[in-house]
Amino acid sequence: MRLMTSILLALVIASCSNNTSTTIDAAPADAPATSSACTGQLYDACNPASPNCMTGLTCKTFTGSVFSVCTQTCGTCPNQGTSTVMCNNMGICKPTAPNNCTPP
Repeated sequence: MRLMTSILLALVIASCSNNTSTTIDAAPADAPATSSACTGQLYDACNPASPNCMTGLTCKTFTGSVFSVCTQTCGTCPNQGTSTVMCNNMGICKPTAPNNCTPP
């Protein structure tokens, strides 16, 4: 009976060890999610040399903020998700950053 108890105790202890494995090509837990391609929607990143903005939008470079986005002239600037977008002093809706997408 003592032998059986000793074996059982050894199995329990062995099964409770912390043996975790990680594959080498796994992304780190804090890696940013992969973004989709920009399609020229409002506030999508764009390339001024080859803009792909939807009709009515213009690819505008905001040099001070170091990004280019598809945007529109002011009237009422649509929100970017839950963020309010303000009209800048040039009469253009300027988000704080482009949408989370990969420019073409």
